[in-house]
Amino acid sequence: MTCCDKHIAHVEHFERLDKRVGDLEERDFEKTQLIARMDAILSQLQRLYWAIVTSCAAALVTALFAVITSR
Repeated sequence: MTCCDKHIAHVEHFERLDKRVGDLEERDFEKTQLIARMDAILSQLQRLYWAIVTSCAAALVTALFAVITSR
């Protein structure tokens, strides 16, 4: 293998590595976007949870008040 062939082989190898790094960076970006979406969904679910808990507590207090005042 001549010096020129070795150089070409190294250049091709670095091009493949560069492409692989680009693919990994793209995947990392997609994972970051997915995590951000999951975080937004979790935040919405948390707000919904507290809305349900608050509604149930209000209904319970109302029912208790109705029972106490009806006696």
